[in-house]
Amino acid sequence: MACLPEGVRIRPARDCEGPACRMLLPDLIREALPAEFLVAVQQAPPHLIGAACFRYGGAVLYSVRLRVIRTHRRRGIGSALMSAVLAEARSRGCDTVVALVETDREPEAEPFLLRYGFRRGSRLTTVEAAAEPARAWFGALRRRLEDAGKIPETARVLSFAEAPKAEVARLYAEAILCSPELEPGRLQHVLERLASPQSPVAMEGDRVVGALLWSLEGSLAFVHARVVAEERRRGWVNVVLMADALEAGWRAGGRRLRFEIPDGNRDTEKLASRLNAQPVRRLDRYVLELRGRSP
Repeated sequence: MACLPEGVRIRPARDCEGPACRMLLPDLIREALPAEFLVAVQQAPPHLIGAACFRYGGAVLYSVRLRVIRTHRRRGIGSALMSAVLAEARSRGCDTVVALVETDREPEAEPFLLRYGFRRGSRLTTVEAAAEPARAWFGALRRRLEDAGKIPETARVLSFAEAPKAEVARLYAEAILCSPELEPGRLQHVLERLASPQSPVAMEGDRVVGALLWSLEGSLAFVHARVVAEERRRGWVNVVLMADALEAGWRAGGRRLRFEIPDGNRDTEKLASRLNAQPVRRLDRYVLELRGRSP
């Protein structure tokens, strides 16, 4: 671990420090899974001078974020926090560590991560648009699919409240977390807190083939995740999920829509362009492979 200034310690956060950690890292609040924190503390005020956040998903330690208050930077505190995060990853048997950075706001983060052996990966862009054009477009597209008989007779849509949540969690683990070995029960209660009970879940017979998890804050509807079984990604599922979610969100008062565009996802890029969606955040993904790398 990096050499720390006298009187500074790195340790796991206590429950009472959670709100302060989130003040240091406010952009983490909407993340799907609950965060674990390591904190840098000192006896003299300010007591909390840095925090690192991460999430554990089987072989991956992901969503790593790190921040040190400006007055205490360049003293080795950030390095000590990162060293502690990597030690935690190794102790849990993780093969991969994934860090997330708003490069536009944190230009110093990239050289810091590169020193630890991270490589830059994909970018996730969050955009926002008016909900009504999306609602009208997807509603019309769904009606065309119905008229053309392109929605299977065995297809149905349940609300998240009615759906088999363990199956939704399993699909989420596979498609979003890339951790199919993750126990669905660990995710289920998190998704229940994250998603509106009205979030649509697409079924074919008794099988979950897709889900769109959204929630509403005031008039802003957040699409937290859209997951579709791989063999159904070019079919009816996406259209039906979007149409149902937008209609339910509109009835609940959602007038603005916020969603994410994974790097290189042409379909979502085209949708954002069609809806004249504007970027509100760009998040870059940095990946470190631990296997074969000495501590």
